[in-house]
Amino acid sequence: MLGSFRPWKLIRSLHLRRRFGKGRIPEGLEGCLARLADRPGRNGRERFKSWPEEDVVGRTHFGLGLWMRNNWGLWSDSPLGRHFNEMGIFHADDMSAIIILSHHRRLNGKDIGLAEQVAFYKNWWKGRQGGPSFADCEQLRCLEQALADHEGR
Repeated sequence: MLGSFRPWKLIRSLHLRRRFGKGRIPEGLEGCLARLADRPGRNGRERFKSWPEEDVVGRTHFGLGLWMRNNWGLWSDSPLGRHFNEMGIFHADDMSAIIILSHHRRLNGKDIGLAEQVAFYKNWWKGRQGGPSFADCEQLRCLEQALADHEGR
């Protein structure tokens, strides 16, 4: 059926396969955390580590989160995307949020609580017919909070 053919999906898929050859995309959550731990920038890492846990996903959604979604192929059929699909996580925003929160928890010496995170995102989508992801909602909440804080000064 021509109506379901989406050439951009084919082009994107081929582009990602060429761009993200073996070794470029981490193959699992631990690989992601190792990559993030190796990133340069001690000052940025210390600032990130000091943020309240409830703000981490919202503050990074269109920064680090967007970078991961685009560069690690979370919107496509990458090995990392398949790793999350096997856990029952299918939305790229959820994948990047789990990676970011796990990184934050690891930096702060906490258990990453992967099973609980996966259960949270599965429950988030249960009964929903689309709509914003949790990360989108958190990003908006953090922006509104920053605006309120700025206006309160």
